[in-house]
Amino acid sequence: MGVVNPQSMGLGGGFLMLFYKKSEGKAYYLDARETAPENARRDMFEGNATVAKLGALSIAVPGELAGYYIAHEKFGNLPWEDLFSPTIRLCKEGITVNKHLAKALKKYENDIQSIEAIRNVFVNNRTGKVFEEHDIIKRPDLAKTLETIANESISAIYGPRTKLSKAFLADLKAAGSIITERDMLKYSPKWRTPVEAQLRGNMTLYAPSPPGSGALLTFMLHVLSGYSDIN
Repeated sequence: MGVVNPQSMGLGGGFLMLFYKKSEGKAYYLDARETAPENARRDMFEGNATVAKLGALSIAVPGELAGYYIAHEKFGNLPWEDLFSPTIRLCKEGITVNKHLAKALKKYENDIQSIEAIRNVFVNNRTGKVFEEHDIIKRPDLAKTLETIANESISAIYGPRTKLSKAFLADLKAAGSIITERDMLKYSPKWRTPVEAQLRGNMTLYAPSPPGSGALLTFMLHVLSGYSDIN
């Protein structure tokens, strides 16, 4: 998904995962969301909503890769390196730009054009404009990154002074980010207790507790349960 829909997710992001294991009758909830860097300050955006959403200061400590690793340790069966093969192949052979990616690229074209590293990925050299729907995008650099992670595990990014982590942190620093090696070393996904609620029809709902919105979902469903006939 991070290759086909990079506007929605990727190695720089995070996630919440809810997993129900039927053999145990138990729901597991993993919080691998991004966290604020240690040097973040309450007033660092100075009321500037644009800076809070775009640019280096808006980048949080990523949790996606660490979360996948923790989930794989607990539930995975395939060897870690095997998980990367299909995505690496996609990066090398190229993906067809879908309408959702094309729309996002067009929306943020000015920002993409202004940042060399992003421009090199999402701008068509032939046209000088962002890729459009049905174009093919190849990601050879991402393929190399994924190959390194497949071989070195998450220490490639979260470990101390590895070649990839040094390059990653150097790029962030050059862009103006305040994320440090200490932030990466300290990051750890959290197993949390999910929200659990009994619904009509002898059904049990499991939903993500904060920072997820499971409590709100539970409240809404309980309100709806007060109506006997909903069409």
